[in-house]
Amino acid sequence: MSKIAIHGFGRTGRSALKAALKNGLFVPVAVSDIKDLPTLAALFAVDSNYGGWPEEVKTAGDKFVIGGREIAYIDSAQSLPDWGALGVDLVVDCTGRATQRAGAQAHLDRGARRVLVSAPSKSLQDCDAVLLPGINLEQFDPARHKIVSMASCTTNALAPVVKVLLENFGIQMGI
Repeated sequence: MSKIAIHGFGRTGRSALKAALKNGLFVPVAVSDIKDLPTLAALFAVDSNYGGWPEEVKTAGDKFVIGGREIAYIDSAQSLPDWGALGVDLVVDCTGRATQRAGAQAHLDRGARRVLVSAPSKSLQDCDAVLLPGINLEQFDPARHKIVSMASCTTNALAPVVKVLLENFGIQMGI
């Protein structure tokens, strides 16, 4: 499995980790954020919208320990982590600040092989591809797509419905 890091551990970053752990998708090698580790662990353990995490969540030194899984924590308040030294293949940027190419490119410059931006890029020039599950993931080209945008939550919610309507009935206009 690839070495994955989550950069930005707010609501989106925590939700991404919960989905990954719950579905056995990946365990990140590192999580980076500007907040302190104990606060982030507490926010992961008990969420006001999604409830409590079913496994023990604690900290040990500079690591999260979630259900026995150790995940390094990096305080990124001063600078981006050295992804290359960590051997990170993919950074999932959940900060909302990598929506322009320069913000996402910084992860590549720090040694990551690819960046997945959890927010919509400002323009198509700010990413190498916009990919949507159920719509166009087969278009992913690892040789060309180093910065990938997952588009907006509205786009992700609407695109599958539009695809079904378009393929089965056609669409004349949408507002």
